[in-house]
Amino acid sequence: MYLTAEIQARDHLRAELDAKRSAFLRQGGVEHRLPGPGEPRTTDANHLGAPKHLPTGDQTQHIHRRKALDKANWQVRQAMIDANGDRLREEASKGAGVAAIALALKLTRADVRTIAAALGVTIPSSKRKQAEQPTLAQLADQVETKPALSAIELLAGRVLAMAAIGKSSREAREATGLKPAKFKALCSSYGITFDEASAGWTATTHGGCQR
Repeated sequence: MYLTAEIQARDHLRAELDAKRSAFLRQGGVEHRLPGPGEPRTTDANHLGAPKHLPTGDQTQHIHRRKALDKANWQVRQAMIDANGDRLREEASKGAGVAAIALALKLTRADVRTIAAALGVTIPSSKRKQAEQPTLAQLADQVETKPALSAIELLAGRVLAMAAIGKSSREAREATGLKPAKFKALCSSYGITFDEASAGWTATTHGGCQR
């Protein structure tokens, strides 16, 4: 049976309430109750199962209170677990999430989680799995396997850096020690152009960036 220490601890309180109820009925009190599971609805209850003598707002409150009391009863909860346990295991084995199982079993998501916790069933999360972050070892392997930059690439990077800080093409060519023809070919290959008039630069490399 699905019993917990918390539910068992309420047994003495339940006994006190039953004694007070019996005393109330002996004194001529009238008890209004809803039909339980499987019991026929009485004529003094509306289509929702609430007593007709109550105002509409109180009827709704009565229904929610009755549902809350039923869920607090371990016998009702155990009956729900027994009735839906096999189906929940089947749906969970197919990889269905909490929302899909609740829709299939016509239960609330809280009820689905209650049944899964009682049966020890792990329901897969419906959240999208985030991409796994590479570990430091994997990053180190990527750095080691990545080919080193060639001399011409290092030279092009140096020219681009000098252009970025506003150096002229002449200053960049003298710093690299290249002849004018080779320097021009290097800038043309990597899309590096110098704006001599404003002492700035305009670089376009694989998609373009300008200043």
